[in-house]
Amino acid sequence: MLGARALFSFSDGGQFRAALGMATGLCVLGLVTLSTRMMADHKLPVLNDVATDLEDVPPFKILAVNHTAGYPAEFIPLVQEYYEDIATPRTTSLPIGAAFIRALHIAQEQGWKVVTPIDMEDGHVAPHVWMDKEEVVFEAIHRSPIFKVADDIVVRVRSYVFDDGYKGARVDCRSRSHGKADHGVNAKRIRKFLHDADSW
Repeated sequence: MLGARALFSFSDGGQFRAALGMATGLCVLGLVTLSTRMMADHKLPVLNDVATDLEDVPPFKILAVNHTAGYPAEFIPLVQEYYEDIATPRTTSLPIGAAFIRALHIAQEQGWKVVTPIDMEDGHVAPHVWMDKEEVVFEAIHRSPIFKVADDIVVRVRSYVFDDGYKGARVDCRSRSHGKADHGVNAKRIRKFLHDADSW
């Protein structure tokens, strides 16, 4: 009986030590993850607004209430240095209407909520939305999956003439957060958008 009681007590102690060890391990792992994140964030520029066209940044209109000022001049060299791969517009052989519709599809695939009213006919974008226009724009909101923090996005599609005279389209994207630092989220969002755009 005593032996059984001693065995039971030893088992309880072993479980306690195992639980304590697991808790300690999780704490250490959490601290390492946090430290790594802080080091990674430290290497990123402190900004909250990224755009593909830094000379003619797409402006917000519907969402302008959140961004009344122009694009911060101090962000331009930071975007060029840290996000050189996206700091340029994308061109496509698609005409402006098809490029605009494709951009809308990509936005929806990535979970953006388009806030620009867009007329539809039989489930498709109405031709008058893009026909005979040199520029078509839509704005959208994207919320983070956990905390539902909203970032604002504007996509601008313009008519573009290639060197051989062929008329395609040029696509620009801008993404802006409400906090002072975005930790690279906006650049990552634009990069994903442009990655899908490469299939155009």
